[in-house]
Amino acid sequence: MLKIEGTDLELDNGEILIVFGPKGSGKTKFLDGYREKKGVLLLDEPKMIDKELKKVIKEGTKKIIITTRTGDILNFIKAKKACVLIDGKVMCVNMARDIIKVINADGYKKCTQCKFYNRKCKI
Repeated sequence: MLKIEGTDLELDNGEILIVFGPKGSGKTKFLDGYREKKGVLLLDEPKMIDKELKKVIKEGTKKIIITTRTGDILNFIKAKKACVLIDGKVMCVNMARDIIKVINADGYKKCTQCKFYNRKCKI
């Protein structure tokens, strides 16, 4: 089990966490906190998935953390867990598809007002 700092989320093998955030929100720094963790695959702003990633997802042997601004990656994968990062802080934790609906409708402005967790990211 991998604890996601700044949230109450935990990832197990085969689970995917989507980290949404606008440009400059701290997504890459967030990923840096997990670079040395074994069994974790980190993807920074992928546009689509390739054969290798499909294989890793199917095998379910790694925890996967994906950052995105647009959420386009959700067209290619099924991810339940997600959070929104604004200025290095986790502002919201919810289902990935629920979060992207809000972002697509209102942009990230509404996420800055979110009251779900509003915890400072410790990474």
